[in-house]
Amino acid sequence: MARFPGHPDHDPAAPTQAGSTRTRRRWVPRVALLAAVALGVVALLVGVGTLTGPAPEPGAGASGGPSPADPPAPDTESPAASGPARTDSALYRVSWEAGAVDCPDTPRPAPPLPNPELADHLREIVDCLVGTHRPMLESVGLTLTVPAVATFSTDVHTPCGVVAARDFPAFYCSGNETIYVRLDSDEDPNGYARSAMGYWIVMSHEF
Repeated sequence: MARFPGHPDHDPAAPTQAGSTRTRRRWVPRVALLAAVALGVVALLVGVGTLTGPAPEPGAGASGGPSPADPPAPDTESPAASGPARTDSALYRVSWEAGAVDCPDTPRPAPPLPNPELADHLREIVDCLVGTHRPMLESVGLTLTVPAVATFSTDVHTPCGVVAARDFPAFYCSGNETIYVRLDSDEDPNGYARSAMGYWIVMSHEF
């Protein structure tokens, strides 16, 4: 029941029901507006902090891990980088004529040979190579030494180190100027034994 002025129960300091309703209606939108503005400011600050973030430490990649190592600088001091290859060796003055390296009197059996005959035949090939190359090398002041020939079937100890028999069919060791040939290398159909001139191929290569 409303209290009118002059009524014994009327309190002049108490707002009327209509005034109280108007006061609440004025404050509700203001509070909502202030709350929305505050939330917008917080969201803006959080977004800026996420975009900028702390600066990465030196040497760290985008994921925080170490950066890939920089590629090494080119070597400008190496002979390949500083100039053309050396061409003043006396070997470049040797005149090679077509058909100059030929030994018609040397036997040319096709592989394989019996093991006891292999070393002797390889020495015949070396003698041919020395005889045909020596005059041309001496013409420019170079001396050609005659390499020795040795065969092996197991690991071999040389001045160049220990060589496993399974690793090489043939090799040259400059420590004792010797060409080594494995005894069964001429039985491998996937090696130089495929050619009728297989012995000449392998000895010319090692020579």
